[in-house]
Amino acid sequence: HLHRINKAEDPYCPHCLNTEESVHHFLLECTHYLRQRHTIQNELGHDTSSIPHLLTDTEAIKHLVKYVNDTKCLKNTFGEVPTTRKCKN
Repeated sequence: HLHRINKAEDPYCPHCLNTEESVHHFLLECTHYLRQRHTIQNELGHDTSSIPHLLTDTEAIKHLVKYVNDTKCLKNTFGEVPTTRKCKN
């Protein structure tokens, strides 16, 4: 996805050879982020394999933001994703 918006030089995951980096890969498949993904699975307990759920459920979004920040995958490109406490109304 970062390649599509001109934020990465190539479309491949930097950790998984010859695997296109996508939202699905980043959130559900990349073995490099297995520890962080395990944390979100333990905290939510269910529906962690559903991207629509992760992106729309209020409780899941809180954990998803923590996952994104814990992976540091987007920090160099976009900075840290603000948590709900840091968001302005």
